[in-house]
Amino acid sequence: MKSTQSHLFTTTHWYNTCLMEALVFAVSGQTEGIIQLSLELLTSKVKSLIIERRIYS
Repeated sequence: MKSTQSHLFTTTHWYNTCLMEALVFAVSGQTEGIIQLSLELLTSKVKSLIIERRIYS
């Protein structure tokens, strides 16, 4: 259970970091590139979480 909670915290922290980076780029006028990059990063992270969940289930 602790491992799951720790992983959830790490994932949440990673997601928040992505959002903060997206905001910084949006403010600087580079929205299109960061949105694309964020989508790619999030897609990759979701895929790895699905695989990891299957392994631990």
